[in-house]
Parts: sequence; C-alpha cells; structure tokens
Amino acid sequence: MQQLHEIKDIVPITPTAHMKAAGHGGRAKCLQRLIRLDMPVPTTVALCFETVRAIADGEYRDVSTYLTPFGEDALLSVRPSSEHADWGGPGAILNIGMNDARHEHMCETMGETAATALYLRFIQAYAVHVARLDPDAFPVTEDPDRIALDAALAAYENEAEEAFPQDLSEQISGF
Repeated sequence: MQQLHEIKDIVPITPTAHMKAAGHGGRAKCLQRLIRLDMPVPTTVALCFETVRAIADGEYRDVSTYLTPFGEDALLSVRPSSEHADWGGPGAILNIGMNDARHEHMCETMGETAATALYLRFIQAYAVHVARLDPDAFPVTEDPDRIALDAALAAYENEAEEAFPQDLSEQISGF
C-alpha cells in the first residue's frame, strides 16, 4: 500500500501542505489557516477536486489509503469543500464509523440516550444523503430510544435491501 504522503490527490492538512482553495476548496484551506494559528483541528485530509470527480464517476479508490491517518476506531466526518457554493452534493455527514459495537461502547461511556441519539442521527443522514433512500422511511424522533434505533435499522434494511453497513470502510465507500 502506498503511504499517504506519496499520493498527490490525498493531502493531510498540515501547516505546510501544498494545497489551494482552487484545488481543494475554501473550507480545506480555512482548516489549514486554523492549523497555522495553532488552533485545535482534528486530523484532516483533503481530496482534490479531480479525485472527488473520479469517485463520483465510479472510479475505484483504495479507501484504506484515505483512512490511514485516523486509526481503526475513528469516527469521521465528511464535509464538502466545494469549488462552487451551489455544487449540489450532500452537506456534512457526521459520525461515520458509528455501528452497533460503537453504539454499545458509547452507551457505557456516555449513556444510552446520548449514544442512541448519535447513532440514530447517523443512520438517518447516511440513509438519506449517501444511500439516497426515502427520507419518509427515517423520521426524526423526539425519543431516541432502542425502539427507534431498531426501527431505523429495520427501515434501512427494508429500503436498501441489505443491512446497515457496520464497517467504516464500507460506510465511507458509499459516498
């Protein structure tokens, strides 16, 4: 496998990374400015516009390469950093990597209600914005409990005709 710094279309955002708003988007360039100001910015990589276009066209990319800097148990966010504000793609998707096992762990560390709310919101966002499933099948609930979570997972399986993806690589590949 190639090392991340050897791949020109995947740029770890650092103070000295060679990136421009015209190639990686304004949001990515702003993150670099924040890093240069010693602001706390989580580990971040930027994909150039050509790479994003290739992925959108169905060209296969080795997802494990993108995930290298984050470690196995990461929860990731994908935030668009488009060339044009009206690009039409999805907005930010948070907590990619959330799955049944992570949910159980988070129930122990942050409480079942908070963990279930996070997992439920991720399932809903992923289903609608990534899998392009019917939003009406994933209603937002006032009570993020186990019943609502099980209903969302069942709705995903019914709508997508497959179980909700539990693997980070599989989830991120859906984008």
